[in-house]
This record gives sequence, C-alpha cells and structure tokens, in this order.
Amino acid sequence: MIVYKLAQKALRFPKWFRIRSNFKQIKGACGTETGETLWTLRSRNIFSDWVYKDEKWNFIANLDEYRTAMKRGTIMEYPDNNCTYNDKCKIYVDQSRIHVDTDELNNNWLCFFFNQVSASSWKLSFTVSIENAFTELQVSFNYVDLGNRYRFMIRDNKEAVFEVVKDGEFFHRLYQKRLSLDYNREYKFEIIRQENKYLWLIDNKPILRVKEKRDLFKQNAYKQCLILYNSTNNAAIRCDIKDLSMFRIQ
Repeated sequence: MIVYKLAQKALRFPKWFRIRSNFKQIKGACGTETGETLWTLRSRNIFSDWVYKDEKWNFIANLDEYRTAMKRGTIMEYPDNNCTYNDKCKIYVDQSRIHVDTDELNNNWLCFFFNQVSASSWKLSFTVSIENAFTELQVSFNYVDLGNRYRFMIRDNKEAVFEVVKDGEFFHRLYQKRLSLDYNREYKFEIIRQENKYLWLIDNKPILRVKEKRDLFKQNAYKQCLILYNSTNNAAIRCDIKDLSMFRIQ
C-alpha cells in the first residue's frame, strides 16, 4: 500500500518525488561525541554569533514575490533591515535562556540565524518547553537562503517532519511521524549532521534519521537557524529555549 501511494505521488508530483529520492530513512546512530564548542548561549559574544529576524524582515515581508522570482531563476534583492527582538522575546545570557512571548499576530515569525559552520559534522543542542501549540517549531540547516535549506520541524504540535526548500519551492513531508510535546515540560533537542547523515533526537531518542545521496546545494559552509512561526492570529508563540550550543562532533 505504501509503495502504491508513493508511485501515485510520483506521477502527480514528480519534483517532490525526485527530491525525496535523494534521501532515505536509516537506522542506527550518527556519531555524537562532541569535540570543539563552536558557540553557546552563555557566551558573552553571542550577539556577534547570531542574527535575529522577524516578519518585519524584508525577505519575509516580500516572501511570495521572493519565492516566485526564485522559481523563475531570478534572485530578488532587498535591503537587509535590522529587527529588534525585544518586542517578542527576552534573552538572559547568564541563565542561558531565551523567553519567547509574542502577541497573537498573523504571519507571526521569528528566527535566530547562527554563523556559518564549515564542519561537515556538527551538533546543535538546546532545551525547549512550549506553553501552547503553534504552526512551526523548526530548525533549518544546510541553510543557503530562505529558498534553499533543509529543515526538521514540529508542525502544529502534531507531527515531526523532514522537509526541503529548494529554489523557492517547498517539498513538504518528505519523511514524517506523529509527535506532540507536552506543555510546560522541558525537552532536549539535538540536531546532528555527520557527513551525509542527519539525525534528530529528543531526550536522546531518535525522531527522524535521513541519509542523502548528494548535497543539493554544494556549499562549503552553511548557516543553521531556529525558527518559530504561527500562521494566523489564533495563538501567540510562548516558549522557553535554554542552553543553545553548537559543537563539532567526532
């Protein structure tokens, strides 16, 4: 039945199937032994390691135009305007904590971009507790720009997904499983890359594991980012993020 459904989807959505065929789910663990610490939330120079953006960022405010142009092979350029995080979150460096508490907004989007990592094997680690459901709790990695990236994500606090954005087009639910987080409970997230393998752990339990045949973007270094998003004004985004850290792994 699963093979039949995939065959039908391949006929209806050939581009989606080609992207999915570049990845396969795997068993077993990636290497997780940490080496050099690249940065932590407790670092006093964290604001030079990070960039904060929200829905006022020109690339998000003009996202539909940006994506449409990218699909046509055109790159739109916008002024890279600054965004102020104080309206949506508080950062407590001494506590290694980000407290997010937004208003109920349409297209409520905020993102922390982390500096490029040239290592082919790394681990991004943090603890999160959510107070309510919202559309996306997302880690984007192998990030070139908004139109080219991989992502692990919890959608609507109902499912965990692995997805790809390429040339401005979203390839949803390449792999997925049911998953919900309890409110006001801390969970440890780890996103691990080891060469061409990608592993997502929550509380040391594997959620999704994929292996790629080839790097879709072929860059020497990539950014990673943490994105929180709610699509409508039916809910705020309220959560705590602690102990954000980036490591090389052996």
